Amino acid sequence: MSYGNEELTYESGTVEKCSCPSGYTGLSCESCSFGYVRIFANTSENEEESYCGKCDCNGHSATCNADTGECFCEHNTIGEKCERCAVGFYGNPLRSTIGDCKKCACPMENIENNFSPSCQLDYFNLANEGGYVCTQCPKGYTGDHCEICDDGYFGDPLEIGNSCRPCDCSGGPCDRRTGQCLACKGNTEGWKCERCKSDHYGDPAASNCKACECDPLGSESKQCDNVSGQCTCKGRFIGRTCDQCELGFGNVTALCPPCSCNSIGSRSGICDHHTGICDCLPGVDGFHCDACQNLHWGFSTSGCQ
Repeated sequence: MSYGNEELTYESGTVEKCSCPSGYTGLSCESCSFGYVRIFANTSENEEESYCGKCDCNGHSATCNADTGECFCEHNTIGEKCERCAVGFYGNPLRSTIGDCKKCACPMENIENNFSPSCQLDYFNLANEGGYVCTQCPKGYTGDHCEICDDGYFGDPLEIGNSCRPCDCSGGPCDRRTGQCLACKGNTEGWKCERCKSDHYGDPAASNCKACECDPLGSESKQCDNVSGQCTCKGRFIGRTCDQCELGFGNVTALCPPCSCNSIGSRSGICDHHTGICDCLPGVDGFHCDACQNLHWGFSTSGCQ
């Protein structure tokens, strides 16, 4: 196929130089010029021929590979014909304008607050010109633009340098902005559920706080040590909950008076620390072991017969 007209130049000889049409270059118009690509087609006689056609780059490249037609894309576009926005950009490159592909803001354009590496046009809301959705919000982020902290996380992705961090509430929820725990588990309380509730003790880090259960008769108050659970006991009372009498005292309900076990009828001067009942010899009866049982006699240090 012939594309140009032949010219004769130089006095010393004849040199062929063709005047090439648009899209062709070379002495014999054998190459495609800048901005064109070689296209092969079959003629009506089933013979293959080629011609130079203009590069199809949707306005985002001045030229393309002269053999393959692949465009050298600009304006944040990619693809053989620059038909897609590059990763990290969104828009419609087929409009063929410089600003077709805009940078993703997920939720902001600055690197430290751009939490999704990619986004795309909001195809479900095309009426919203320029609307887009971030497609790879990391764990802890939600919203069309990763602008909200998800359940179990707190922070403000819209504040420069801020991010979404896990709630420190032993698995419970927290305020999405401040991180303050909203529902502490295991009888704990505090901004981060870091302490046991009033009248409780244990390990708040393990969400394991138990009620003090201080005995109302033997303890000074309902409060106990927040680690050991030891209640503050009144005089003569002992035990974690102050529900027992000291050795030599008994009968909690009577505020732990001395045992007063009879020295003849009891095995010892020690009574039950809770009930105050003395340990009597055989056949002996009474709270203080001071009498023989019914149908027994002979009260002595050996008991009653």
